[in-house]
Amino acid sequence: MDYLPESEGSDDEDYMEDEDTKIERKQRAGVSAEVYGEHNKKEDYKPRVIKKTDGQMKRIEEKMKKIFIFSALDKNETKIVVDAMEEKKFK
Repeated sequence: MDYLPESEGSDDEDYMEDEDTKIERKQRAGVSAEVYGEHNKKEDYKPRVIKKTDGQMKRIEEKMKKIFIFSALDKNETKIVVDAMEEKKFK
């Protein structure tokens, strides 16, 4: 038995099949499932709203403008996100 370091061999050499033992593999298209029950009821989405002053809303909106992930939101979507945020201050 000859020994070949990994860098010299190929994966194709390590895996050989007879014509009789070939298994046809089909690529899976996708799997998705949502289970609704007692603990996960399907309801209309009601976004969280935390009361804020006008100053807090402006500060949050200004910070969001600088963050890439929020840049594609329209005015209504931005309002939903801002309403759901809670301002935290740290030293």
